[in-house]
Amino acid sequence: SRQAVTSRAVRRHLRERGLSQAALAEVLGMTQQTLSARLTGRRRWSAEELDQLVSVGVPLPALGDLTAGVGVVS
Repeated sequence: SRQAVTSRAVRRHLRERGLSQAALAEVLGMTQQTLSARLTGRRRWSAEELDQLVSVGVPLPALGDLTAGVGVVS
């Protein structure tokens, strides 16, 4: 799902940059608990949060990338 792909991208971003969840949460204007809930799937990412992630450099796949190769029945 888009939510799971986003969470994986955020975790990879944190790991590659040696950042803590608390540091990213502060930049995004949310608590570490809220970020953790997003990362574990207990809460969904909002469109505004997705925009914020991109603005701070988290590389998120385009929606089309998620559906590439999926057959469409007509």
